[in-house]
This record gives sequence, C-alpha cells and structure tokens, in this order.
Amino acid sequence: MGWLDIIKSIFSGGDTHIQIAGTARSAKTGDNSELDQSSFGKVQGDVNIDKRKSAITEETAELVERTLIASKPDEPQVPLTEYKAAYQQIVQLEGEKAALKEQLTAAIQPTPQENEKLLDESSPEIQQMLTEAKRLANDGKLTEAETLFARTVVGRRDQNAYNRYGNFLARVGRLAQAEDMYKSVFDAAELTDDDTWRAIAYGNLGNIYQTRGELDKSEQMYHKAMEIDERLGRQEGMADQYGNLGLIYWKRGELDKAEKMLRKSLEIEERLGQQQGIAIQYGNLGLIYQTRGDLDKAEKMHSIALEIEKSLGRQEGIANEYGSLGWICRTRGEMDKARELWTKARDIFAKIGIAHMADMIQSWLDELDKSDKKQSDDG
Repeated sequence: MGWLDIIKSIFSGGDTHIQIAGTARSAKTGDNSELDQSSFGKVQGDVNIDKRKSAITEETAELVERTLIASKPDEPQVPLTEYKAAYQQIVQLEGEKAALKEQLTAAIQPTPQENEKLLDESSPEIQQMLTEAKRLANDGKLTEAETLFARTVVGRRDQNAYNRYGNFLARVGRLAQAEDMYKSVFDAAELTDDDTWRAIAYGNLGNIYQTRGELDKSEQMYHKAMEIDERLGRQEGMADQYGNLGLIYWKRGELDKAEKMLRKSLEIEERLGQQQGIAIQYGNLGLIYQTRGDLDKAEKMHSIALEIEKSLGRQEGIANEYGSLGWICRTRGEMDKARELWTKARDIFAKIGIAHMADMIQSWLDELDKSDKKQSDDG
C-alpha cells in the first residue's frame, strides 16, 4: 500500500466517534464543521475546544486536502516527501484527538474541591424553588413544577434537590426516572460520607422496588436504611422503615408481622408529633384490618386517617383514604356510597395531576357500572 492509499484509508468515511462522558458524538474531520459541545456538559479547566477544533479541522485538513487534490493514481508526480508530511500530520491529528478526549473527560469531572462546592450549593434560592415546585405539583401544574425541580439539580449535587425531584417523579408514576434521582442522592452521600442521606436514599429506592412488586429487593433496601437509622438514633427514619416493612409483610400476607411493624411506626410518629406520618400509619393499619375482614375496625382506622389528612390539607392523602373507604363500602355491598367516595378520590387525583391513580380508580368505577348493568339486565 502506497502513501496515497494510506491517506485515503485513514480518511475513508470521514467520521470519527469520540465517547465523552457517556455520550457519543460524531465530528466530521476535514469539512471545517463545528464540534458539537452540547453533549459535553459544562466543560471546566484549561481545555480550549475552539483551538483544538481549529488545529484538527483547518490546518491538518487543508494540508491533506491540498495533497490529495494534487495527486492522482495515474499521475503519481507528487514527491514522496509531501505524502510523508501529510501522513505525519494525520498521525499528529490522531494524537490530538486522543489528547482532546482525555482532557475533555478530565475537564468535566469535578475536582474534590468542586464537588464540595457543588454539595454546598443548597442556597436559599434553591430552597424557595423547591417549595414553589412542590406547591405547583400539589396544584396539578406538573410541567411548571418539573421545570423548577429540574433547575434545582442542574450544575450541583444537592441531595435535598435530587430527593425532592425523585419524590415528584415517583408520585406521578415515572419510576425509572425517580430511581435515577434517588441513586444520585446516594452517590452524593457517598462523596460526603453522609449516612443520613444514605439511609434516605435506601428507603426511597425500597419504595420504588416495592411499587414494582420487587418485594425482596425492596425489603433489602429498607433493612439497610433501618440499620443506618438505628445506628444514628434517627427516629423519623426508623418510623419510615417500620412502616415500609409493614407494607411488605402485608403484601406477603404476613398480617401479624405487618401490624407489629406498623404499630411501631405509629408509636414513633405519635411521639414525634408527625401528623402526616400518624395519618399514613392509621391508613396502613386500616388495610391490615380490611384484609382480615374486620371492616368496622378498618373503617375506623381510615376515618381517623382521613380527618388528619383533611386537617393538613394534604390532597393526595385525602384521595387515598376516600379510595380505601370506598373499598370497604364496595365489600359491604354499599355500591352508591362506594361510587361517591371513588368519584371524589378520582377527581382529586386528576386535579393534582396523579393521572395513573385517577385512571386506576376510574377502572373501579367502570367495574361498578358493569356490575349495575348486569344486575339490571338480569332483573
């Protein structure tokens, strides 16, 4: 193979793929096109992409293009020295690309000092954005809420922002994205060796796996969180994990074990005066009694939970309890009352933008309608 063939083979196709921080971009070599920086993120350090691009796409390309145009296979009058010079430039080009890749990769990795700064950037402005995002989400303005949540995590590693964004995503049923946010919480906690946030991340990941029906994996996460919370003496976290484990045991049919966990959680929540936690555990105990067939006791638990949720103005909790009370009425054969409660629950979920829950309850209402129609036809 001659020098001309070597040059042609190296430039065949013209595409060079550079993997930068998980994103593959294609940069044309020799057409003076701009390198697309959009996939590189915020490049820090001393790397000057424009100068590198200039060296790669202008000087080298111009020399090689001039050499290739001047030469023809049937007229090999170009001196060998020019081919050698062109080839040397190509070798240099390959070295430039390799160096560029290394420097870009290093540049987008924050230094330990930068990591510490990023982790400390939970400013009052960010907290205000998170509060406003939560308000918008509660009002069902999901697009506006997510815009704010996303802004709180761009360019920083704020565990609270990651966690709040993850809670929002989980609430609207986007479990894969919520899982990614909770893993970001864990990664940030690893950087700062923060056990509290590790426990929170484990607990929330457990919630994701429980929702997916991966009960063993979920239980493993809850136990990891519990171990940390117990070591730290973190009562709020322990209450959360007792409650979460109670739901795992309930779903497995281990009702006595489930009730024991839920009552431990309720005891802590009452001692801490956490009204939302108290309401949640009363509601969960209602599920236990409902599963046992003790509808009167179940109704009492859900009614207590509903009153607390109303006092807090927590619409999601109110809708959950309407849904549970509707099932008790359905089981008793009180179809009109069940329909009334489920309609209230559906409308609240729809209003606050939790569409997957509104759809589920609508399916219950549809089943009621079918049952009523069948009875009418049979009668």
